[in-house]
Amino acid sequence: MQPLTAFVALLAAATSVTAQAGAQCANPYTRSEWRQLSAGQQQAYLRALDGVKNRPPSAGGNPAQWNLEQFTKLHWDMQNPTHGFAAFFPYHRRYLYWFERALRTVDPSVSIPYWDWTLDSQNPAASDILSPRAFGGNGRASDNCVADGVTAQWTYTYPAPAPCLKRCSRWSILWGAGAVNNIITGQTTFGGFRSRVEGGPHASVHDQGGGDCGYLSRMSSPNDPIFFLHHAMIDRIWWRWQTKCDGQYQYSYNNDNADPADLMPYFNEPVSSVLDTRAGPLCYVYSASRSDGDISTTCPNRSATLGGPTGTASRAAPTATATAAPTSPWLVNAVRNLLPKVLPSTAGRLAAPAPAPGGILGPVPGAVPAGPSPTPVRRPAKRDGAEAAAAAAVSAYPNADIVSRPTESAADKVAATATATATATMASGAYPTTAALPMPTYVPLANYTVKAPPAEDKKDLEHIRYPSAVSDKFIEMMRYDKRKIREYEIEAMHVVDQINNTPGYDSPSALKHFNEYNKEGRYDPVAGANKKAKCLPKKH
Repeated sequence: MQPLTAFVALLAAATSVTAQAGAQCANPYTRSEWRQLSAGQQQAYLRALDGVKNRPPSAGGNPAQWNLEQFTKLHWDMQNPTHGFAAFFPYHRRYLYWFERALRTVDPSVSIPYWDWTLDSQNPAASDILSPRAFGGNGRASDNCVADGVTAQWTYTYPAPAPCLKRCSRWSILWGAGAVNNIITGQTTFGGFRSRVEGGPHASVHDQGGGDCGYLSRMSSPNDPIFFLHHAMIDRIWWRWQTKCDGQYQYSYNNDNADPADLMPYFNEPVSSVLDTRAGPLCYVYSASRSDGDISTTCPNRSATLGGPTGTASRAAPTATATAAPTSPWLVNAVRNLLPKVLPSTAGRLAAPAPAPGGILGPVPGAVPAGPSPTPVRRPAKRDGAEAAAAAAVSAYPNADIVSRPTESAADKVAATATATATATMASGAYPTTAALPMPTYVPLANYTVKAPPAEDKKDLEHIRYPSAVSDKFIEMMRYDKRKIREYEIEAMHVVDQINNTPGYDSPSALKHFNEYNKEGRYDPVAGANKKAKCLPKKH
């Protein structure tokens, strides 16, 4: 009877953990790219956003009743364990879920759209997202206040009283479709994937969008509504990685000093509850985008499936067959399927999939669930010495708007050399800084003759530019491993070289496609310059 008893216990444990992830939803709704929404849907989202921003704060513990600045405060309060660690992805997924529920208390029809900035990567400042009809552009030269878009009349009380939303954006070049797809196809461990996305494209949008004065480049970043569209895109990148290889990476969360049983900060819910967006309580999927391309890759053998969660730990991450260097696995597949799969006709670019029952956004979930329980039900997420030290540093400077991040303890953030170690110091109120280490240097790969155009060149419509480097200031604020960030940027540069030197390859990020996605015509491809935006009356 002992083997039978053990089997029953194991079955009960597996059933319990699977139940925490929630049952598959019959009709998950769809989060669409901003430009896939109709004009009416865009205005509905802006009205709901304005409603959440300008309503009074809620005294209760249900985040669905909060206003925008309460979400900003939560992001601020939870900054330490949710950046630079495995919790980055699951925590922000749950965070977006609650903000979406808050929006739906104003308009039950809306969902958070994502901004596919890979399509705008060569000229983000001219994107329709940043137009007067949407979220407004850069701040005025006189005071850095954004004077157009949904935020034109916004004022703030948190983290300090402010008369406006400020941006001093330094938009240059973001990560394009090829570089992002290369992360999705090339990374077979959660740690390697998470570290590259967080330190690369995620950091790039925050850093360039906020500049030296804006909320977007600080821990108060949710005060800028671009935050939510950007993080929906980041969540979508994770979703694409999870669902590649027919979902064999769905529950991969165990090699980044992490465990699916870890509790998400504040929400006190296990990570396993958000690993599948198609399961309750999340119940959503993402629309297809022109940037997706072909993300087929060498997949693990089905006998070594990642499957669902088992007990309190996810199964081991797969080991894919390595692609011969230096060719990117994404590019290999893109070229292999160049015409039929990567280069559809321009007709229908960014077209949304067929509407789900109940409308284009799909059915709206029923009653808003109660707020998260304040009582932890399972063990908290891991904390190591570096995180504890960083937490103490944050406590010592509670009013600082730029707070240093903990050095990551995950295996993919290794020491720069065997003899040099990164050390943190705190003197005279200075932020912790890492010891000077040799930085990696970009070296062009052999036999590549086509060079990437410079970032300021807006006349080259065919070739892709290198993503702009994340500023040292932002890296220090986040306390990322600077050397690893530079390595990731060099990886992206090599992908750009491969794209530019592949005859016949047509990147969806190329400037020749820019005005196919952006209908307001703020970029003049003939002149190779952006047109000055005209302020329009608010329509929300």
